[in-house]
Formats: sequence, structure tokens, C-alpha cells
Amino acid sequence: MKKEWVWAIISLVIAIVLAYVLLSLAKDDAQSAPEPALVTSKWDDQIDELEKQALGEAFKKHIMQLYSIWVTDNYQPRIPPRALSGARNARDAYIRSMEAIEKREKLPRP
Repeated sequence: MKKEWVWAIISLVIAIVLAYVLLSLAKDDAQSAPEPALVTSKWDDQIDELEKQALGEAFKKHIMQLYSIWVTDNYQPRIPPRALSGARNARDAYIRSMEAIEKREKLPRP
């Protein structure tokens, strides 16, 4: 039972992070206002790599959680619609987040 709670908490944290990223991206698209200049530093390359690693880990954990729930909760081998929907959403959030990092990496650095 405790293991299920740990997975539930991890999933909640991942969902909140993904929602924050999506809302940030949606806000930028909706307003179409120029972004405020980012403060650049000599650590930017390292920060970008850490963000990519964190996104990869969060994506993997989310997919593992979706699979675990699908297999253990009313397993239906031919019909995993909620798991597929969650995987699609996670994939979309991952792609948008990576594109945002890629866009930021193209900015001039010190």
C-alpha cells in the first residue's frame, strides 16, 4: 500500500511540473509579447543539460506510473485508453518543453 502512495505522489509532482510548463508555454503563445531577456551566465549550458535530464527522468517516471496503473487497475489488454491518453499528454509536454529549451539555447550566450 505504501508503494502505491509513493507512486501517486510522484505522479502528482510530475503532473504539476508538466502543467506548469504547458501553462507557461500557452501563456507565451497567447500573449505573443516579447519575452523578457533572460539573465545569462557561464552556467547556462550546464543548466540546459540538467533541465533536459530532469525532463527525461520525469517523462520516464510518468510513463512507468501510467503502465503500472493500467496493469494493476482493472487490467484490460485490448483497451488502455486512459493510459494512452496520459502517454500522449506526457509526450506533448515533453516535446514542448524540449522545444522551449532548444529555443533558449539559440540565444546569444556570454
